[in-house]
Amino acid sequence: MLVFVGLLSGASSAQVSSWPIRALWYTSEDPLGYASSVVPTDLKTLKERLCPTHVLLRIHLYQTGRATDDPHIDPQRTQPDAVLTRAITEAQRVGLKVVLLPAIFVDDGTWVGVIAPANVSRWFTRWREVVLHYAQLAQSLNVDVLLIGTELSSMQRYSTEWERLIREVRRVFSGKVSYSANWWYDRTGFQSVLNMTHWALLDYVGITAYFELTNTYTPTVAQLRAAWQGDRHGQNILSDLEALHQRYKKPIVFWELGYQSRDGTNIFPWDFTRRTPPDEQEQADAYRAFFEVFSGRAWFEGYGLFAHQVGLPRDAVGYDLLGKQAESVIAGWHCKT
Repeated sequence: MLVFVGLLSGASSAQVSSWPIRALWYTSEDPLGYASSVVPTDLKTLKERLCPTHVLLRIHLYQTGRATDDPHIDPQRTQPDAVLTRAITEAQRVGLKVVLLPAIFVDDGTWVGVIAPANVSRWFTRWREVVLHYAQLAQSLNVDVLLIGTELSSMQRYSTEWERLIREVRRVFSGKVSYSANWWYDRTGFQSVLNMTHWALLDYVGITAYFELTNTYTPTVAQLRAAWQGDRHGQNILSDLEALHQRYKKPIVFWELGYQSRDGTNIFPWDFTRRTPPDEQEQADAYRAFFEVFSGRAWFEGYGLFAHQVGLPRDAVGYDLLGKQAESVIAGWHCKT
């Protein structure tokens, strides 16, 4: 079992508490889920037990297929603006800032990172329309951060299009603007993120940080810490992140980071479909290593922990945190004592 007094080795709680963004994801597959009567209690519980500064709300957008150019709001499946407004207002009422993320799901099952629209210009025209709609909503509700996309790896090279989108968003939204690029497992993947010149127009370099750490199902905390400078693919992720910061002079935020309470979660943290036994210790240790590695790095400004759903259901092998060993780790770093 983890002992609280051991959590702060290598850094003080004051150092970690100074990170301006300590977000928790709060999601629902039901388009009306954010209007549930449990939302106020959920948010209050998360605030009291895990002490986040922000809540990240994901909006579900859709695209028909891999090659189509139709990212869109679906009246049947996308959260209505009134529902989003209610959730944002409730979050702010309990003292949480809001990060808003419009995210695309592809109907044919394609991962959004490999879409290849036949007409790229038309795709961006439609994506601008969607993002600008939410930029206006975010402005009206005093949202703190708007993400203009996530994991759109195959579309990231079109920097001119992204620059146009960012400039148009800034005309209607006065908060912070970012994007979340997918993690990389080789030099080609890293280079594609490094070459995104539109980072220069954003407030943060954002990463979806499901990096594969070690090759062992029984890693020690020391091995997990070391993996950030030598992951299972031989990459020095810390060095890569510092290179991104140095090139664009922007702080780094992990907009999505998560570990399941499942054996082997450090090896494949992104793979929610794996079937291995519960392992709360590995989840807790992975978070502890993360906090210890990133504490005190001036270029790192925060993270969004992928975790809870409306109703706060407990999943013995899921990403959720409450009631698991990871809760005490995260509370130890988030909450002032």
